[in-house]
Amino acid sequence: MPTTDSANHAANAANTDDNAVRLDGVHFSYDGLRPVLDGIDLTIDPGRRVAVVGASGAGKITLAAVIAGIHTPHAGTVIRPRHTVVITQEVHTFAGALRDNLTLAAPGATDDEIRTALEATGASDLLTLLPHGFDTGLGAGKYELTAAQAQQVALARVLLADPDLAILDEATAEAGSTHAGQRSITPPMPRSPAGPGW
Repeated sequence: MPTTDSANHAANAANTDDNAVRLDGVHFSYDGLRPVLDGIDLTIDPGRRVAVVGASGAGKITLAAVIAGIHTPHAGTVIRPRHTVVITQEVHTFAGALRDNLTLAAPGATDDEIRTALEATGASDLLTLLPHGFDTGLGAGKYELTAAQAQQVALARVLLADPDLAILDEATAEAGSTHAGQRSITPPMPRSPAGPGW
């Protein structure tokens, strides 16, 4: 039976400065009875891109949540970079200008840097579509982004934030799907991206 000390150990060892991801003997269960993760050992070195694939219900989303610190394992240790971000298929557009949406985690970003991030996510044409460019208001009663555009904005937001670790939980399911094979998300990318195929 996992102990409180084990859980505390996992939480206390959560952050590292070397940008690696390390799981050692990780156990997790939602109900305390049926294990979703059972003795998981995993090391992801800095700079690696890792895809996690498997059948529905295999625990891919749970693994992502444990690595990100959303869930605390019942036993074992999880070490992650201090600057870790998660982006899921269910992204959010906040009421305000496009520029504000893009620079939430990078308030000092320049227009050129924002354009570069949009180009990297395949959304370079977004500025020409919006009536007021970066200053176009988004949200209820204003310009409504499509699902694909909202995901592209979320991906650009991650690039501008420049995290040590980016966890992508089906984050590109809508973005660019219409043009799959014609373009891809290219550098600049976060310094140590782990992009699971959840």
